[in-house]
Order: sequence, then C-alpha cells, then structure tokens
Amino acid sequence: MKQNSKFPPCLLLFFNYVIDLHLIVLFFSSLKRQFSKIAIVLSLVVATLGLSKAQLPTNVLVGYHENWNSLSLIQTGAGTNYNVINLAFGLPKTTGSTGACMCDIVYALPPAYASIAAMVTDINTLHAAGKKVLLSLGGATGPIFLGNAADQTTFINSVNTIFTAYGNKIDGIDLDLEGASMNNSNSATWTMTSPLPEQTYLINAIQSIMATYQTVTGKKMLLTMAPEVYYCTGALASGQIGSHGGIFLPVIDGLRTQLDLLHMQLYNAPGGMVAWNGITYNEGTGDFALALNETMVKGFTLLNGKGTFTGLPASKIGFGLPANTAAAGTGFLAYADICTAAKYFKGIITTPPWTYTMTSYHPSLRGLMTWDINLDLSSSSPTWAFASNYICAFPIPAPVTLLNFDAKRVDANIFLSWGTANEINNDYYSIERSSNGVSFSEIAKVKGLGTSIAGKIYEYTDNNNATEGTYYRLAQYDFDGVVHYSSIVMVEPIVDTNGLHISINPFDNVLIVTPYGNGDRGETVITVIDYSGKLLTTKNVRINEECRIGEEYKSGFYILQSEYNGTTKRYKIIKQ
Repeated sequence: MKQNSKFPPCLLLFFNYVIDLHLIVLFFSSLKRQFSKIAIVLSLVVATLGLSKAQLPTNVLVGYHENWNSLSLIQTGAGTNYNVINLAFGLPKTTGSTGACMCDIVYALPPAYASIAAMVTDINTLHAAGKKVLLSLGGATGPIFLGNAADQTTFINSVNTIFTAYGNKIDGIDLDLEGASMNNSNSATWTMTSPLPEQTYLINAIQSIMATYQTVTGKKMLLTMAPEVYYCTGALASGQIGSHGGIFLPVIDGLRTQLDLLHMQLYNAPGGMVAWNGITYNEGTGDFALALNETMVKGFTLLNGKGTFTGLPASKIGFGLPANTAAAGTGFLAYADICTAAKYFKGIITTPPWTYTMTSYHPSLRGLMTWDINLDLSSSSPTWAFASNYICAFPIPAPVTLLNFDAKRVDANIFLSWGTANEINNDYYSIERSSNGVSFSEIAKVKGLGTSIAGKIYEYTDNNNATEGTYYRLAQYDFDGVVHYSSIVMVEPIVDTNGLHISINPFDNVLIVTPYGNGDRGETVITVIDYSGKLLTTKNVRINEECRIGEEYKSGFYILQSEYNGTTKRYKIIKQ
C-alpha cells in the first residue's frame, strides 16, 4: 500500500464426543490463570475445525479507509459496493534499526471522529448494512517486526487493547506487511518448513489474537492479507528470491487455516514478476493479474531449495489493484480490463482476452481489493469508478428473492400478501397504493428480516371500498437506503355495493362492522346468531356508520347477517 500442531490422540478423541467446543472454551477461560493456555488452544481448534465460521460476504469488494483523511467511514464506505472496509493503519509506536522492536501497535482515531464511541456508532451502521470492518496492520510507512518472544507479547497485547477499546466491534485483522517488515529477515536461511523466528513469532501472535477474539465474542476473527506481489511470487525469480522474494509465503502457509482472503498488491512491481510457468509478466496488464493470481491458486516450487508452496483455493483469493492512476506508483489496470480479467479467471468468458491462457477456471474467485476508498471517491477519476466496476464480474445478489406479490379483494378489504425465499440487508417494505398505476403513495411500512436464508410470508390488509380499480406495489428498502420495486398488481373495484366492512376477524374483544351500499342513506339490519341458531344481536345500522358487536360473546364461531335493499348476506365470524 501507499502512505499514509499436532494434538495428542486422546485429545482429538475427546473432541469427537464434544457437542459444542465453544462452551468448553468459555468454561476453561473462566478458570484460574494456569488454565488460560488451554482455553487458547481450544479456541484455535474450534476455528480450525470450522465450528465457528467467519462472516465474510460471498463476494467481496475490499477497500482501505485512510485514518489521516477527514472523511468518515460512512462518507467513504456505507453508500458504495464496498463490503469489507480496512482501517488503515495500525502502526508500531516505535521504530528502529534492523532487529529493533517494531511491535507496539497503535491506531490513530481518524480526524472525522471526536471519540472512539462516535466511530463505533459508524461501525455499527456499516454492520447493519452487512459490511465488515477490519484493522489493517502495517502499510508502507509502518514496518512491523517481531524479533523475539518479548516483541511477540507486546504485539499481542497492543492489538488486543485496540480491539477492546473499540468494544470488539472490529471484525478482524488485515496484514499489510511490506517494506522493512519483510526486509528485516535473513532471506538466505528460511524455508517453507523452517521459517525464521520472526516469521514464526508473527504466526503465533496472530493465532493468539484470534483465539482471544474467539473466546470473547464467540465468533471467528476475520483474517485477510495484502502482501506485495514481490513477497509471494518473488520466490520464482532468481534475482528476487535471494533478496527477500517470497518471504511472506511461510506466514501465509502458517496461517492458511485461519486465512479468509489473500489479495496481493498487483502493482508497484516495475520490471515484472515471474509466474508459475516461468514467464515474466508486466504490471498494468490483464496478463499480469491473471498469471500471478493463478500462480497463488496452483502453488509452485520455490527456487533455492526453499520448498513448495501449496496453492490456496480461489475462494480465498482476490485481485488487489489501484483505484486509479493516483493510487499507486505504477501498475494501474484499466477498469474494463479488470472486468475482463475477473470474468476470464472465473470462466464467465472462455476466450483468452490476452496472451495468458488459464489452465482452469476458478468461479469461486472471492472478489476485488483496491487501494483505496478515499482515492476512489476523489476527483482524479469518476466517483466510485472502481467500486462501480466491481459488479461487472461480481454481481450483487438481489437483496430479496420475492416469490410472489398478490392482492385479493374480500368486500371492502384488500388482502395483500407476499413471500420471500431469502433476504439480504433488508430493512423494511413500503406498501404503496395508486388509483392510476402511475402515481403511488405509501400506506404502510412492514419490517423486513434483515438478513435471513429462511424467508417469510407477509400479510397486510387495506381497508379499501373504492369504486374504481386500485393498484399496489412493494418498495423494498435496504439498510443503506437503496430501494427495489416489485411488479404492480391491480385489484378490481367493488362491484356488489351491498356488504359489510369487517374489522379484524377473528377478533379478541370487539368486532367493528361498517355497512356500505348504493348511497349514504338507508339502514342495514345486522343480526348475529350462534351455531345453535340462538339470536344474540339485532341492530339497525346506517350506511357507512360503524357498529360495535361481540363484547359480551364467549369464544367461538358465530354467523353475522346483513340485510339491505332486500338482499341478505352471511359471514362467519370468530371470537378468540
């Protein structure tokens, strides 16, 4: 970025008989200090076995929020396609020469916020919109280096302190270690099976932080990584592996079980990078994005006898690219080419658009990452050009799968009903009515499910005795204010002008009936009998006037009868 394990067999056997390992974590964490390490181990096992899943969206658009910029999270993140927002950056408090502690992490409150509480309010708003907020560690100006066990402890404690200060509302960690973070390591000695101490300290520290988060929140902490491409595929270039090329690979490998997403920085790599096939590709091209990302999926053998990197599933891979020409020193890829490259990588299109030919398609490619959100909003390019381009290859699913929307008239009532198969980020429905099918006005709001895979059947009754046709539609509102409309349905007007408008039936206490007829004069005779034929009520009620009945009735079924202009109608009513 730019500126600023092996368990004893008996333990595994024990886990086979445990219904909810998370309860064990909570149990052990409540014991005295000597058992705290057991709680951490158990939390890691829970996460490893996948019993508590991270909540990363199916498709992601990751962007970084500058904490030196005056714009708030809501201004930069809530109204766009970004659904993973990385706080840039958590930085070491102290820096020094090679080997010195660069491990005491702090996160400066962005200038848009007067307090942490105010920022947490905005984080909660983003959460309500289905978005995730992560703390990004490092960046170009924040090298992080854990040289010994004391550094590891300092790092763990400082990061945990940040999460606690924000009420554990931050959803995870993004490792953006670049520059001196990696250059402090001795590239001549590490291998995939024998990482350097500083690599191992970092792996252990992240696992410990994740275990604490699991214990406190009951859910897996999200973990993403944004290494420079040099520190990954540089292991395939003889001129790079001798100078820290590929040095991030042991960290990825050590955390691959916990890792949710890897989005290499496919920029700032002048001179090109070598892919799995031994060919050098130049940045700023579709071939570069395709070849280097497929290298991380396929896996490869490192040079200099450093071992083998096992590829990651495409569901843990995202394309990391600059938001515009001002966002990175080199490597900007045209928006149309980002779209084409992602589509070809996923197999949406199958004709090679450039010289690189995919060895297989990867439809589970997770999404895109960009540096950064603030620059995507800037005037140096069309506003949200990167974010808008995202849906080209990663279409946003409809917030609600609407199965049906129906309207049915029963006398002066119109019964509206609709069903959903699932709902995503669904705030509420606005029921809208129109007399001409063009100009609609809201008559009611019905709360949605938020996010649910279960779906629901909704019902609403509109008291409508119109003598002309009536039109209805649903307006479905997301939490971020985006609205989606249903198709329009039309209900015929009242044809039989002799009837009753009946309030809620079945009723709890009193039933309100209102006769309607050809005019506003005259009377309707209202009678009620029980199922034995006993007469309970007889009333003369003027047209369009309310009549209250049923207060003295017992629970059960009754027959309500109306007589008007020589016509008799009967209705079944129920008192609960």
